[in-house]
Amino acid sequence: MTKAEFVEKYAEKTGMSKKDAAAAVNAFFEVTADALKAGDKIVFPGVFKAEVGERAARTGRNPQTGIARRYAEHWEEMQAENIGCLFWGNVGNGKSYLAGCIANALMEKEVPVYMTNFAVILGDLSPGFTGRNEYISRLCRYPLLIIDDFGMERGTDYGLEQVFHVIDTRYRSNKPLIATTNRPLDELKKPTDTAHSRIYDRLLSMCVPIRFTGVNFRQETAKRKMETMKKLLAE
Repeated sequence: MTKAEFVEKYAEKTGMSKKDAAAAVNAFFEVTADALKAGDKIVFPGVFKAEVGERAARTGRNPQTGIARRYAEHWEEMQAENIGCLFWGNVGNGKSYLAGCIANALMEKEVPVYMTNFAVILGDLSPGFTGRNEYISRLCRYPLLIIDDFGMERGTDYGLEQVFHVIDTRYRSNKPLIATTNRPLDELKKPTDTAHSRIYDRLLSMCVPIRFTGVNFRQETAKRKMETMKKLLAE
């Protein structure tokens, strides 16, 4: 249950307005957080119990996890300064996953986010589509737009022109953009033609490049499945 859903249920149970219910819930969480920071336990017998536990530190699987978490935590500043991110690196190291984590974290704060990719966008903006401008404007109304697998779209003249229109409209909207790509950063910084140069120049002016390193999670998952299958078949 999200915080918004909890507030709605609380309002229904108490007969309070949503505004008053939200204030009451926020106050409860603030009192709870202050008590836990002070080392206290909170116990409502048979209903609720909260305390701060200790556990050994562990090494995260993805070193960029902290960046994604802090981006969501500092969303107001990121939005005010129009700061986006370009997650780049090899296949399977968590770029799309962490972009999705940012989207989920912000939506829990009731911030509208739209995550898509250019394969979907270009499919919608097929030749003959008459609502292109409104379609692109609608994409750019979201406070945060996330475009996954940037650079994997069709390289036709028509396709590149649509990609340019989306990126250029987002650029002019002064709203943050997060993009993920498997393309090397040098390729984005030094495109070989004007069509890509127009796109990449705007992209890099909006998004701070963040390199993703580490293991290929998909290969690890496939390896575990193979090992499990071998054990099961050997029994």
